[in-house]
Amino acid sequence: MLSMRSQAYCLVLLLAGLSGCSSSAEVSGKVTVRGKEVVGGDIVFSPLDDDGKASLGKPGMAGLGEDGSYSLKLESGPSGLAKRFAVRFTPAPLPPMPEAEARVAVSPYLGMIPKEGEVEVKPGINVINVELIRATKK
Repeated sequence: MLSMRSQAYCLVLLLAGLSGCSSSAEVSGKVTVRGKEVVGGDIVFSPLDDDGKASLGKPGMAGLGEDGSYSLKLESGPSGLAKRFAVRFTPAPLPPMPEAEARVAVSPYLGMIPKEGEVEVKPGINVINVELIRATKK
């Protein structure tokens, strides 16, 4: 049988573990280009470390709805929930079409990137709208 002091110590460790490492975040919003909803494609949030480099942890990914909306859940990594996430967008593939049309068809979102390439995410519920812009050549 554990003493009262040992029981209290175990409870403190348990609560610390539950509050620190098991945090998660729900992120939702809309993806737009010049104020118009983006139809189709995927949005990905990848964890970053304090130096802005890729961090261990599971990225979150969601497909866009017909109104440009998305919703995803981010889980904590080995050191808890990252505070910063890189944001990436992938346009939807073009629908099947005759070969002649497919040769000249281009997604209207090809070459578009999030205006804010990194965002801050807090544990709990987050609303983050993503504006896409044309990528500039370096």
